Amino acid sequence: MATIRSTWTSTPITVDGALTAGQWAGCGQIPIPGAGFLMAKNDHQYLYLAFDLTADTGNDAGTGDYFWLSFDLNGDGVITPRRDTNYGIWPSTPIKLARQYYLGPGTWTGILTETSPSFVRRGFSASPNSATPHRIWEFKLSLEELGVNLGDLDRTSMLRFGLRVHSGTPAMVRDFPANFYNNFANLHEMFLANGPAFSAPGPIIGGVGLIPSTAIGADGYATTAPGYFLPVQDCAFGGTLNIIGNRTTLQNAYAAGARKYLVEHAYGSPAGIYTPIRQSWNNYRWTGLTYTLEPFGPDAGNFYPLPTPTDDYSIDDLLLQWNSTSAEFSNGLHHFRVRFFRPDGTEVPIAVPAGIRREVSLMLDNSAPLVQINKIFHNGAEVQPCDIVNLAPTDTLTANLAVQDAQGNLQSYQFGASYGHGASTETLASGNYTPNPTKRWEGGTSIAVLNFADKIPQSCAYRFGLGANQKITNGYTGYFGPYTDSLHVTIQKTGRAALAMRAAHHFPHGMKAGDSETVGSEM
Repeated sequence: MATIRSTWTSTPITVDGALTAGQWAGCGQIPIPGAGFLMAKNDHQYLYLAFDLTADTGNDAGTGDYFWLSFDLNGDGVITPRRDTNYGIWPSTPIKLARQYYLGPGTWTGILTETSPSFVRRGFSASPNSATPHRIWEFKLSLEELGVNLGDLDRTSMLRFGLRVHSGTPAMVRDFPANFYNNFANLHEMFLANGPAFSAPGPIIGGVGLIPSTAIGADGYATTAPGYFLPVQDCAFGGTLNIIGNRTTLQNAYAAGARKYLVEHAYGSPAGIYTPIRQSWNNYRWTGLTYTLEPFGPDAGNFYPLPTPTDDYSIDDLLLQWNSTSAEFSNGLHHFRVRFFRPDGTEVPIAVPAGIRREVSLMLDNSAPLVQINKIFHNGAEVQPCDIVNLAPTDTLTANLAVQDAQGNLQSYQFGASYGHGASTETLASGNYTPNPTKRWEGGTSIAVLNFADKIPQSCAYRFGLGANQKITNGYTGYFGPYTDSLHVTIQKTGRAALAMRAAHHFPHGMKAGDSETVGSEM
């Protein structure tokens, strides 16, 4: 079993079949025996892979050069039918990425036909690994499609995989590992990077998750640029929070003799007294052969061990994993600072540039908002769930909603209805946070929705749905939510409008949806 660590890319890689040295610099890389190299980088949305096949120096046309790339998506070491996935190419040109599910050992569904954000490009050129032109496969794979959420701190960002590369000229078939498509027990492991390294000289705490500390104000709210891969505005924090150190600061502290550190915490506005905070967590450390889980926690003196700067962890530079949902932490403004110490207990002073805060403040909100469809009215009379409403052309439908966040961290809400087979009405009511000096929006407990009878397209059973998001993040995922409520009502449209609607939605005899999936042995 081999292990590869994907490294973080802050700039999306241009996937065109040519391995640009600058874009792939610092990538994770392992050899594919007898074929070339596997290279890996990722951001918060995509896994970028390259098969740099330095041994395949024949530029075959058509589909004689191909690959299989299989993933054990639930990581259990066995083939799970219609869950575990294999990627390949369509059996015709132009070259296009194909995806299928495993049905069992060496057996798959046919190629899935749904739209996918993942794709592959084939190239033939020199690369950073060889000046001789050779076959290159370059991938952009959706993390969502692979079942990976970098914000899920309860799950290691690790993928188990196997691959085949095939060449017509020179003749070559390499399975890595052998027999992977029949047995998942020995699949290789790929650990994904959880975020960027904060390494510019400056703050002691580099960030919270993917959010730089310099994007977090003294009031505890975070705002990042719209073009950043985690765009947030006036955003509070919640859940489990990774407090990341600035790499340059950590290296300098270690070089000055620091081997342990304190994380001190204060609460309130203004901040109260700083006291040591005690939390524990696990992190994976690279041993040279694999990643081994290591526990972290404070000693009797509240000190945490400072890792060697050259050690490679699945979450690099992690100073504290704060379980903010614990009952001991109230909603409101929390403050953190870090101090470094030598083994003899003397403190290592850390200089911070002018204008850079020594501490990080976080506005905490772990409370769910109130999201409720209070009432729906037909001609002013309340409609009960499961009622059948006879809606005449001159009738009215109105509603009253409750969407409220007592902490003022409401981000948006939307009210609409679905019906039939996947159809939905246009939005019936909505609201969005507008930036303001207080950075608060509570919403309301009695939001009136004006007459929407003309937005009901046909007679059918309707599910009225209300959803809301909070402007709260754990540093890896965007706004928390959605929080939802629903109410089901059957609406029977009456009068000439209803007759015209029924005529317009009548299907010609014999039309039906076609099947898109077949079963086969391979792509």
